[in-house]
This record gives sequence, C-alpha cells and structure tokens, in this order.
Amino acid sequence: MTKQTSLATLALGLALTAAVGRAQTWTYLPPNRTFTSGTDTNWYWFTNQSPAVATLRLTSGTCSFTGALKFDTAGIAYIQNSTGSGTTTPQLTIQADPAGGFGSGGSTWYFFVSNGVSSYTVIQGTPVNTRVTFRAIGRGLLGLNVASNTWKSLYVGGSAAGESNATLRCGVADALCPTSFVAVCLNSVLDLNGYDQTIGNLVFDNKGTGTIFSASPAVLTVNQRAASGCDFPYEYRGTIGGAISLVKSGPSNLTMTAANTYTGSTSVAQGRLITKDPQCLATGTVVRLYTGAKLKLDFAGTNTVTSLYVNDTPRLMGVYGAANLPDYLEGAGYLRTLWPPPPGTVIAIH
Repeated sequence: MTKQTSLATLALGLALTAAVGRAQTWTYLPPNRTFTSGTDTNWYWFTNQSPAVATLRLTSGTCSFTGALKFDTAGIAYIQNSTGSGTTTPQLTIQADPAGGFGSGGSTWYFFVSNGVSSYTVIQGTPVNTRVTFRAIGRGLLGLNVASNTWKSLYVGGSAAGESNATLRCGVADALCPTSFVAVCLNSVLDLNGYDQTIGNLVFDNKGTGTIFSASPAVLTVNQRAASGCDFPYEYRGTIGGAISLVKSGPSNLTMTAANTYTGSTSVAQGRLITKDPQCLATGTVVRLYTGAKLKLDFAGTNTVTSLYVNDTPRLMGVYGAANLPDYLEGAGYLRTLWPPPPGTVIAIH
C-alpha cells in the first residue's frame, strides 16, 4: 500500500467515523424523561430493554429537544410537550434516526402528545415506517414536516380525557401515507395547510368526529381500498372545510355522512362516493364524474352544487339523478346545478 493510499484510507475512515459516530451513541429511553429548561440533544432508543410505556416530556417554554429517536420494539411511546407557553415557535423538534427512521424495527404503537393549549411540536427527519400506528393526540398543534411516510394507520385525536382537540398540520406535500387508514376523532383537526395529500381509507373509529381543513387551496385524494385490516366503519362522519378539493379514487366505496363547507371541486374518478346528507357536497363545489365511477345520492332530497361535469364536459344547469344520468348517479337523491344556464338564457346584471 502506498503512502498516498494509506492516507486516503485513513481520511475516509475518519470521515465515516464522524458521519456515523453519533448515530451509534444511543441512550435507552427511560420510563419518564422529564426536563424543564435547556436543550436535550440525546439520541433515545426505544427498545426491548426500555419499559413498555416510556415518556419524553417537556414542562416549560424554555426547554427544547433536538436529539433523535428510534423505536425497535412494540410498545407505547409518549412524546409530550406540555409547556403551553402561548408561543407558536417549535418547542419540541423530533428528529428520526438518520439510519433507520422512526420505527425501524417495527414499532406497533407510536404516540405524539401535545398537551399545552398553544404548544407546537414538529416532526422532521426521516419517514415513519410501515409497521407503525401514528397517533397525534392532546390539545396542541403537531406539525408534520416529513414526506413519504409509510405508517399503517393515522389517528388525529382520541376519546380519552386530554386526547381530543388535537391538530395535525402538514408542513410538506405528501406528508400523509397514501395507503393508510385515517381517522379524525373528537373535536380534532387534520390541517392540510395548503399542501396536497393522498391517503388510503377514511374511517370512523367510534371516538367522535373531527374536521379536515385547509385555509389555502389543497387537494385531498382518498384511495379508498377494500374493507380489510380495520375493524371500524369505512365511512367518514366528520366534516371537510376550507379550500379543499376532494378526489375520490380507489376501487372501494367512500361514504360521507356530514354537511360540508369546502369550496374546491369534488371529483369521483374511481369506485363509488356515497353521500348520506343533502349537504355532503358543499354548495360551492364543482362536481366532476368520470366513466366507471359512481356518485350515490343516498338520501331523500336535493343537494345543490355549483356545476356538474361528466368526463370534463359541462352539463347544463338543472336537476340530475339516477333517472336521467344512470351511468354516473345512483340513489334516491338529486343533484341540482346552478351553472351553466341553457343557451339563450338572459342573465340580468344588477
């Protein structure tokens, strides 16, 4: 080996040691890691040598966590921000293990809890993996700034004391897993925050209803799949509001039961969208139906919307149902459209 080669090898070894050295200095996550001030930079490992339930807790607005976490065993991990200091700046930042990501060994449960009324927790780093159940519960705001997550299910909020009134806010496009079950529970909010998201099945988990919302335009695509692997009803009983456009994709039925106020379009591209209320489709929405997909108006009455397009061709304003649009509409209800008017219609401008 030449002197130059030896020096190059040594330099490479030193570089690799610097790159991975910190990732190898893990501390087992204790039953209750609580701190009140300063910054915790430890890298915590939730493994079979940790307790079945472990907690990382902040208790004041002057402390922060900038370390790393990885989970290699089944169990329940609480990451709790209970500062409630009233600031909207991130107080608890959770960085995954750069090598393996969150849940690298197959965690079964994964809790993130924000109990402070105004507390703000941010998840960033590498994605959460496919064997993890991700729960955002509490009374605070949880920001999700990681794309391409592959968790098996997502819950926003819960039914127990202190679990409702949670908000999960997306900080990037495609932050939500495109194949997972999603339940938005009692008084909680899934905020798309202007970022397009694709999810799997929308379900109701018997813990009350919440809201899917976005103040700025965002597209929510629901890839509703076959009813397997979940014990909850395959329907969404919460509301959708703000500037969201809804796209129903996937081969299975998506049932919606509540009156909604979203202002974007409603597209039924695949499968069947079933509406149980004459205000499920917001008045301001434009409905788009495509060949092979069905909209079932499963109620008695009329749902008024702005306009109707079939395969991107506008239909004149009028009333439509299973009788006059059988290839695209089902059920006892009707769809009334307000635009465009028939040719020759005189429109008065005041």
